[in-house]
Amino acid sequence: MEGKSQRDDVQSPRHLPHLPDDIIFKQILPWLPIKPLTRFKAVSKEWYTSISSPNFILNYTKKPLFSHPGKPLESVFIESGGSFYLYSCEHEDNVQSYAEENNNNLVRLNVEFDIDETDRVDLEGCSNGLVCLTSYHGKYFILWNPATNQYQKYMCLPYLHISGFGYVSSLDDYKVVGIMSDRKGCKQCHVFSLKSNTWEKIEFDFDGYFLLADPIFVNQTLHWTALCHSTQKVRIVAFDLALGTLEWFPLLSFNKRKPPGICVMGGCLSKLDFNSQNDLVIEIVKRSGEVFPVCFSCASSWYDINYLIGFTKTGKIFVVFHNPRMFGLVDPSSKQPFSLTEDQGILKIDSYVPSQISPHSPMDLQNARELET
Repeated sequence: MEGKSQRDDVQSPRHLPHLPDDIIFKQILPWLPIKPLTRFKAVSKEWYTSISSPNFILNYTKKPLFSHPGKPLESVFIESGGSFYLYSCEHEDNVQSYAEENNNNLVRLNVEFDIDETDRVDLEGCSNGLVCLTSYHGKYFILWNPATNQYQKYMCLPYLHISGFGYVSSLDDYKVVGIMSDRKGCKQCHVFSLKSNTWEKIEFDFDGYFLLADPIFVNQTLHWTALCHSTQKVRIVAFDLALGTLEWFPLLSFNKRKPPGICVMGGCLSKLDFNSQNDLVIEIVKRSGEVFPVCFSCASSWYDINYLIGFTKTGKIFVVFHNPRMFGLVDPSSKQPFSLTEDQGILKIDSYVPSQISPHSPMDLQNARELET
């Protein structure tokens, strides 16, 4: 046709690539936010019918949960019966072969710490390749790198209860937090810096609140649940290790029916609870500050879950069972938990990513180099 340019011909609809409807409605549209997705109903009658169909809605609500910010679990560090283990999450898809593969995935770590035989060390937490272990008697803590099998023992301040550990990327420093309390509640904390090998004292007063459980470390911040004995109110204390500030965390609230639980899911601070219909509800706080609830209809065995550890690469949930004490996986689509171990008296589990970082302070390393020369 005369007057028709080559550019016009290229832009003609018959020359545009065509994606199969199956890819559009199953692989692309389910990942869109709800507002633009609703507007796409106006594209055509076919789109309106497809997006409104029960099958599309089911596919939209069941897209993998690991789409939340943060990477899925690679491995987990386990304390059980006075021993330490690493569990690899690489083969979590092979549900039928767990019984055979379990021994290959679960590796016992052989290490002998230079400690008194009457004492023991318990897992405080894992962060950026280092593991923090605390003395049962409260005299010291140990920073350990299981990948290199190096460790260093650091002495605690008197009357200090270690309650928190994390790597602060903005400062390139590891922090260990100890709490001092009296009968009126938590009054002060002391923060150990691996980079400077020193303690810093921080005063605070939370008006009769006591910390309930081990903290959750996410986004360079430690989060504790705290209880006021006089009012029975539960709130979250947030300690920003980069800024050195403590404040109340306002985005998650708790009822008084049962002890609350917080965890890290998809790299985000999350709250675990059951609603009035006994469904499991996970409220996930995204980095934007938006609280995103995920609700699962539960099988009766879900009520034995003590706490959650995180998502796997296929959207399953790593869990720790209360009774018996073991860990396993929950597939939200089947609702049934799947045990990965027998009852081992598991005490604590945390996500773990290996690194080559040294557990020694820079000052200790410098002194060691000077001695060598």
